[in-house]
Amino acid sequence: KDDKGAGKNFLNLLVMWDVSMVLRGGKAVKLVEQSFEPSLFKVRFAPFEEGRLVSCGDGNINLWRLKRVREKHELRRMMLQLGVHGNQTFLDLAFEGALGSADLLSRKIYASTASGLVYQINYTNQTVDQIYRLHDAAINALVVTDGFCVTGSADRFLRVWPLDFSDYFLEAEHAAPVNALSVSADCLRIAIGTANGTVGVMDVPSHGYRTVVRSHESIVLALAMDPHNREFTTTAADGTIRTWDLDSYDQLYEFLAPGEFARCVVYHPRLYVIACGFENGSTRIFDIGSTTQLQEYRQHQGMVVSLAFTPDGSKLFSAGADGLICVYDAIRNYQPIKTVVSAHAGDDMFLSISPSGRMLASLGVGSASVVVFNTENMDKMLEVGANGRTLKLLQFAPLTNELFAITHDCRLHRYDLDAGELAYESIGLHLDTINSMDWSENGKFLLTAGHDGLLKMWAVGSNGPNPKRCQSFIGHPSTITRALFSPDKKQVVSVGAGYGILVWDLLVDTNEDISEFVDRLIDARIAEQQRQEYQSERSETPPPQLPAPPASRAVSSLLESFRDRIQAPDWDSESDIGGDILEKGLGGGMDPSPLMRVRERAAKLDLSMTPTHPSAAGGGGGG
Repeated sequence: KDDKGAGKNFLNLLVMWDVSMVLRGGKAVKLVEQSFEPSLFKVRFAPFEEGRLVSCGDGNINLWRLKRVREKHELRRMMLQLGVHGNQTFLDLAFEGALGSADLLSRKIYASTASGLVYQINYTNQTVDQIYRLHDAAINALVVTDGFCVTGSADRFLRVWPLDFSDYFLEAEHAAPVNALSVSADCLRIAIGTANGTVGVMDVPSHGYRTVVRSHESIVLALAMDPHNREFTTTAADGTIRTWDLDSYDQLYEFLAPGEFARCVVYHPRLYVIACGFENGSTRIFDIGSTTQLQEYRQHQGMVVSLAFTPDGSKLFSAGADGLICVYDAIRNYQPIKTVVSAHAGDDMFLSISPSGRMLASLGVGSASVVVFNTENMDKMLEVGANGRTLKLLQFAPLTNELFAITHDCRLHRYDLDAGELAYESIGLHLDTINSMDWSENGKFLLTAGHDGLLKMWAVGSNGPNPKRCQSFIGHPSTITRALFSPDKKQVVSVGAGYGILVWDLLVDTNEDISEFVDRLIDARIAEQQRQEYQSERSETPPPQLPAPPASRAVSSLLESFRDRIQAPDWDSESDIGGDILEKGLGGGMDPSPLMRVRERAAKLDLSMTPTHPSAAGGGGGG
């Protein structure tokens, strides 16, 4: 606060942490935090002295010193007096190489600006020694080594300079502005990050260049898994459609749509072809192998928000924000053959095709019901209300004649299509809107993701998703727009804001049904614990033992049967029933599998049913 007591609005907060124990299993410890007004674009530790930092921003360069005062740490700041140069915006910092001047009084700091200049500053005297003009646009990245200096600019050029900056001896133009640079320890390779989401490596002696990473430049809107190859396709608001390899994570193909973007994408079930729906109402068909557009039709007045192929690939359906559902003959060059006015309009339209290909599900009026059409003639077969809820997502059950839906308040609905009624409603699965759901082939595992940035895996039993048998996984910085199982069900791919595409390894066999077995095991264990607690509370002297009630004998018989089924060789490790289902990363093994761990754990549990007094058993069961 100033002298008058009025509060200042600090623009920046600089926090310093001690991370020396993190790699040894410890935690990061906050040493000090400092609020200050000047803008800050970059801060780096000074290699010349311990506990010194340098920061730069709009019209300022600051020198920081970490000092210990009375068992506490303090950050003290000194502003470099720039004088007439105070109107410059400083974007990046670099320091003289380790083999530079031996005179400690002449150590140099280099600062790049938004006007294409590089300032050479004397670290000790805190004065500006030289100013060099190296680019015609902003210099976003700056690296100085013992033998040369590298600059990356918004003019898309990377240049390598001698330390006297007389003239560059290497220049490389990129497809987008250069935003980040790093030089290898041997100074023979330069890593380059550009604004279009690529990271490349340049070999300095040979001038060779190799792109190692590609990514989207904006939020990823849609995701589709190739049903036959270990590949997937994404669309983003940057106007690109990209196909990726699921094993190498390399970008295989790219389709450009400058000035527009695809809101949805789906693979043809039999051909190496994708269909994309665009925000201008057009539906386009692309051949992936030849990267060519096969067909384009514009049947919608609003954006196309959902696409679906029949399992045999004979028909394609598109839903638009204008409330229309269009049918295309995929065999005859995707000619539009019918248009149906849907009961619902808006950008939350959603389509789902049944496994048999005979039914198409969509949302009803006001998203308050599900409507099922016959795919042959698009006649309405059934409409079921959502019990006062508004729906967002739909998906047919993989095995049964049922339809699942996600509501706007994050509940799961199960509709029995034979009875034509809502059969089940779950509790809230997420704290914020759910944007994606996907089911395993056996219908026992549910994948959900949404605005809260969490990816959740649910083991689904006869009573629906059980919160005790769900795991949440953090990896996305913000909204997840889509998450899907890979065709072999061994991995999960998730996309969303933050431009990231995350691939997760599954550590559970989604084709193995262990849900009912685990439910019975947990229920029996809980009942036994409750019974023992009730007995110990009643009296220290155990009551006379009487024959076990029929229910206990039934459970005992079930457990004895279970013990006979799980006889198997011992494994080395032991894990709880609720062990990890997913593990983020590229590795992740399957040995031992979660089912093996569950069996081993169950075999070691003391599940014997000791007969007790009837009143005690009744009290435990009632608890």
